[in-house]
Amino acid sequence: MRGGLGLTVDGVLYTDVQTFNWPPGSPHVLAASTQYLKESTMYGFVSWSNSVTAPAQTINTPETATTYTATYTALTYVTVATDPVGLVFEVDGSLYTTTQTFYWWTNSTHWLSTNPIQTRAGANYSFAGWSNTGPLSQNVIAPYSAASYTATFTAVRSSATLSLTGGSGPSLAGQAVTLTVTVGPASPELQPGTCSSQKAGRC
Repeated sequence: MRGGLGLTVDGVLYTDVQTFNWPPGSPHVLAASTQYLKESTMYGFVSWSNSVTAPAQTINTPETATTYTATYTALTYVTVATDPVGLVFEVDGSLYTTTQTFYWWTNSTHWLSTNPIQTRAGANYSFAGWSNTGPLSQNVIAPYSAASYTATFTAVRSSATLSLTGGSGPSLAGQAVTLTVTVGPASPELQPGTCSSQKAGRC
């Protein structure tokens, strides 16, 4: 067990190497945490030294002295966000609107996506790119060191058409004239888009 990482033996928590004197054949339960945070680093459980890959196991005390070691490995710290904040993005099938923190296994694959056109607080935004220069929807592989993925958007001004229409024919001095003002709607492409995920059933 990596020093400082906790595990329980028969329901009692320990954070350091322990030695027990048990009668041969007696059953005992060993349980390791799936993840453990120590000194700002998150560790993930890998396996036990007796080749058990589940965090918890029941053992029968062997006839000879035996050591059981839980092995951990450091996970990759990852943040995913949008700029400006508050826009929608997708990570592994879940939608978020606030900056998210994840701890991923090194070399594990994860799905990132966002909508190309979004509206927040009455303003329209157009997707400009991810900080890793990847496409709108992409698979990323967790690196060995901490990583950050930010989807950047630019504000888009809505366009409108303004026209004035007056009465037909020439008007005489002093004659009232009616002017009609028509304002056209914003361009359709500026409306919020549907989910851009390439995987069925995501939105």
